Amino acid sequence: MVFQFRGFLLSLAVLSCCLLGCDIEIELDVYASDLDSAWKGRAGLVAGDDPVLLDVPARVRFEVPSCTQDARFQEIVQQAQSVFSADSKAKFVGCKTVGMSSLAEFSVALALTVGESARDFIVVPELQAEGTDKETMVAKMWINPGIKGRVQKLAASKMQSFDFDDLSVSVNFVNDYRKGITLLIDGAFANGKPYLSSMNGKLSLDPREKVSIEFTRLHSYLLWQESDFVTMLGTRLKAGADHGS
Repeated sequence: MVFQFRGFLLSLAVLSCCLLGCDIEIELDVYASDLDSAWKGRAGLVAGDDPVLLDVPARVRFEVPSCTQDARFQEIVQQAQSVFSADSKAKFVGCKTVGMSSLAEFSVALALTVGESARDFIVVPELQAEGTDKETMVAKMWINPGIKGRVQKLAASKMQSFDFDDLSVSVNFVNDYRKGITLLIDGAFANGKPYLSSMNGKLSLDPREKVSIEFTRLHSYLLWQESDFVTMLGTRLKAGADHGS
């Protein structure tokens, strides 16, 4: 199977410099088997039951002036947390300094499902056939208009704007199968190596191997701008093959 990512990277600097500095990051952890499980859960829709909904752990980081734990910092943390919906279960976990930047970090639960969700960030798997001998499991991501509106409102209240340079998306993808897979990447860097077009976007992953995928700022910005799901990544196997786990 080929897992295809086009717009999703668990390090998503997506909320703008409306709070503190100029960047925000979201970092997700995605497992190949979870995409399969969520896709197979679509059977619940046909039966009239709720589809499988898996929590995808993510970390969202806002650039802040400093990590000094004073009244101003607490106010900034509260403002940042206010942009998340209650369904996303956002929780402030700490602040750290990386180089010249100070980053306030929140843990957030993304939804991995083929059904509907009120979460701020949703990942949807989709199995696509390629002829008779191959199929690709595609991972798509969607940002809820609700969080977009709350971010824009907060930015406007501070006379600030949101630009694509303020957005960064990244994904930690794990092949937790017993077999190797081929990963399809477009518009991103995988472990620092560029995969900027579908022509050279194939990456082989051994069993239990993990790769860090960071999308370009422009590609990440598409997630914010699009009203529909944006493809992030894909993985390919022979049709009907048993992946093992």
